[in-house]
Amino acid sequence: MLAGFTELSIEFMLRMILSMIYILSGAFKIFDINGFYNVLKHHRMLSEISCELIAYLLPPIQLVLGILLFTKSYPVVVTALILLVELIFVIFTITALKKRGHVKNCGIFGTAIEIKLSSAIVIFNIALFSIAVYLLARNII
Repeated sequence: MLAGFTELSIEFMLRMILSMIYILSGAFKIFDINGFYNVLKHHRMLSEISCELIAYLLPPIQLVLGILLFTKSYPVVVTALILLVELIFVIFTITALKKRGHVKNCGIFGTAIEIKLSSAIVIFNIALFSIAVYLLARNII
């Protein structure tokens, strides 16, 4: 009985952490889309049109995924989509770090909170990817 309670508590805690990161990240970027666009452009890894598309599409997608995860709506679809987004983030951060080195702002929270692009951000994204894998497995099984 206690083991089941602990597993549910861990799942709940991880779901809350991941959903709040997505909600905050999406909301911060929405409040300053132009700033987020400039952060993307500063990485010099994407074309200008790609930066525009990501700047306008990613924040609402993150916000909606965060809210759906928080409310546990469509858990398999939502966690699978977050898994895909996190995989892209891991690849992007590793590539950006190799190409550009340490950048003043990785853009995870837009311009609201400047976090330097570093190996710590890669580890952070891998941790979020791992949380999504765990939540997806818990929802499928």
